[in-house]
Amino acid sequence: MKDKKRKQRLFIICILCLTILSGCVPKATYTSENLKLAFVYPSGYAVSEDESSLTFNLSEKVKVAVFSHDVSAAADERYLQIYSREELGLNSGAFETNYNNTLFVSQMFEYILSGASAEYSVYGVNKDKFGSYDAWCARFVSSDSQINGYLYLCVENLRCYIIVIYVKDADIHTDDKIINNFIESFSILKGS
Repeated sequence: MKDKKRKQRLFIICILCLTILSGCVPKATYTSENLKLAFVYPSGYAVSEDESSLTFNLSEKVKVAVFSHDVSAAADERYLQIYSREELGLNSGAFETNYNNTLFVSQMFEYILSGASAEYSVYGVNKDKFGSYDAWCARFVSSDSQINGYLYLCVENLRCYIIVIYVKDADIHTDDKIINNFIESFSILKGS
């Protein structure tokens, strides 16, 4: 009788351990000196980087593209003379006519998705956070509703970061946890 109860307990413990471990995915940290950023992602996927962008998967359904470029030429000249590079971000005042302007950002988001193979609609453009950074964000949906996603725009250290998260599912929330883990791990490196 005691053996039977012990086997039942052992079986329950094994099931609990398997359930807990099935949610654990090995993670890796990716750092790009060229794009001045770092983040954590599932280690089973490769990151592809070129001069101004990188792409990678967070899961079979979630793909991320990150674009980075210098925005010194777009900054108000007065701010360049007063503040250091590290002080010139989205809400510094240096980008009120462009990267911190709702109309400019809305049009930029539309333009970013205009060259894609599917037709996308962008909606809900507003200010939010991307991890610890001030950002513009929006959602998008494909014409057949099978690809949804998020667009983010951050400006830090005179660099613009545009992050596009594609979700290949009609339900955009299926992979919220892994998307949020990526967003919370995203960091912008200091320096020029």
